[in-house]
Amino acid sequence: MKLKGIVVTGLALTMLVTGCGNVDEYGTARQDNQDDALNVNYDNMGRYTENVRRDRVNPRRVNETNQPRIEVADEASKRITDLKEVKSSNVLVTDRNAYVAAVLEGENKELSNDVEEKIANQVRKTDRSIRNVYVSVNPEFVDRMEGYTNDINEGRPITGIFDEFTEMVQRVFPNRR
Repeated sequence: MKLKGIVVTGLALTMLVTGCGNVDEYGTARQDNQDDALNVNYDNMGRYTENVRRDRVNPRRVNETNQPRIEVADEASKRITDLKEVKSSNVLVTDRNAYVAAVLEGENKELSNDVEEKIANQVRKTDRSIRNVYVSVNPEFVDRMEGYTNDINEGRPITGIFDEFTEMVQRVFPNRR
């Protein structure tokens, strides 16, 4: 009878220790285990994806401390629109990147390197932390950027906007670093 009690106690203790093996202080999972519950996400198709994306930010987990930054840069947009070659523009900033949607003046709707450089310089004058400026005059990009700018200015949550914006940027600027 004593042997049965020792075996049951041993099994219960083993199950208790095994169940808590992946948890350290205050119930947070260890970061070295890539398959724990904190690092699992599923994309829209239900496939497993890792929590860390190329830029080390997963827009599907924006409630953590590493929230993605996406802001409307009104001052940069005003400076760009003040250029004689530009009719209107919208600028969104994410971390150290700025994305500019511009409508050019006159008949020439082609973006020259000179105009692109002028636009980039105006953006960098407003925010010294910007490293990369991506400029497009693509009408679809211009329309979407205007919509994103309006959504953000109206206070809509950026979680859905960020996912869609990221996909669009990858499509419009496939060679960006």
